[in-house]
Amino acid sequence: MRWSVKKYLGGLAILSLALPVWARPDKPYTAEWDISQATTIGNTQVKPGTYTVEAHANQNTLDVLRDKKVVAQLPCHWIQLPQKASETEVETNNNQIVQVQFSGKTEAVSVSQ
Repeated sequence: MRWSVKKYLGGLAILSLALPVWARPDKPYTAEWDISQATTIGNTQVKPGTYTVEAHANQNTLDVLRDKKVVAQLPCHWIQLPQKASETEVETNNNQIVQVQFSGKTEAVSVSQ
């Protein structure tokens, strides 16, 4: 009887060590952003086109990507919305990103200029 308890404890220990392997990696929150004219993002001048805005839950930077390459990074901070966002939206003011809301999420990123 004692031997089987050791087997179960050993199996449980191995299983608990394997749990991080099954953990889902940090998936970024993403939004598409269409720019119709040349714009400055942070210190970077970007051309018109479609960009992806990407934020990771555990970071305070907002990445702007084009063709899967980071073209600009902005400092940001996470805020709580009063309710879930109904759609993904990149809010701008004078062609500068102010806030990004993600569909179905109560978290959004705010960018200080």
